[in-house]
Amino acid sequence: MTQNNNSNTTDSQNQEYTWYGFPWPVEKTSGGYLYKAYDLNVVKAALRQLLLTSPGERVMLPDYGVGLKELLFGQLTDLLFGDIRSKIAAAINTWEPRVVVNEITIEEDGENTVRVYINFSLKDDLEAVDALDMQLEVS
Repeated sequence: MTQNNNSNTTDSQNQEYTWYGFPWPVEKTSGGYLYKAYDLNVVKAALRQLLLTSPGERVMLPDYGVGLKELLFGQLTDLLFGDIRSKIAAAINTWEPRVVVNEITIEEDGENTVRVYINFSLKDDLEAVDALDMQLEVS
């Protein structure tokens, strides 16, 4: 993901963007698989990658990631959810300087599913608010 510090990037429709990059997960659209995502969509994709990456998974960044899938092997308790919430907050603080976290909610959502909800803003535009809402299966 790239930030253009000199001026905002302008696309073919003359819309200005601060952040741009490729989306994740990769999905096929009418324009194909490779297309640019902008601003909140780029940051949201980066947060999703951070949450789903396990520490040690990236060779050159061994501390990158939260490892949500590994944390969800234990018994689902409020103590575990508090631990997950603090690990998410620490990882975002360390690896995602573009984000201000407004709220992190973790709750059991059905028998084998945990819902992770993160409400966030961009540091350079606190009015640009979005949320990442993920449901993870518990093994």
